Amino acid sequence: FFLFRAFTIALKDFIWEDIFYKLSDHYQGFDRFKEDFFDISNSCCEPIVPMIEVLKYLKASGYKLFLLSNIGNESYDNFRPRFTEIMSLFDGQYLPSKENDYHHKPNLKYYQSFIEYLNNQGLSDKQIIFIDDLSKNLEGAFKVGISGIHCVNSDFVIETLKYLSVLE
Repeated sequence: FFLFRAFTIALKDFIWEDIFYKLSDHYQGFDRFKEDFFDISNSCCEPIVPMIEVLKYLKASGYKLFLLSNIGNESYDNFRPRFTEIMSLFDGQYLPSKENDYHHKPNLKYYQSFIEYLNNQGLSDKQIIFIDDLSKNLEGAFKVGISGIHCVNSDFVIETLKYLSVLE
């Protein structure tokens, strides 16, 4: 029953943090596995080395960088210590959370809320280039006026950023 419920929730939501809390609501004592759950859900995340170099170049060139992810705030807190150097390159992160009802990519509300977040940061006049490995996430961003690059591989992203004169 547990696995069935976990897979059913995952098919609907697919935000690990939200899945954890929904399972905790059904299984008394499950919350004691919180740290292990987040460790396991974050264990498959590995950075793409050439993209780290792109981030460093963009940061050094004065661009503002924001992380948009579907991992959730608490998952991010678990994930961040593994990659402190990379995470320090970002000026902020916009993540699904209880506060935003776990809206996530490709939900239009997620992107609209991100634009509001940027407006609150005084960045409403800035052009956004969203880079993601899933085309469905880019389609959602396009619908609210955010341009993007499909990260099929790091070389494609680098060449596209050069074409746009973002990279030299």
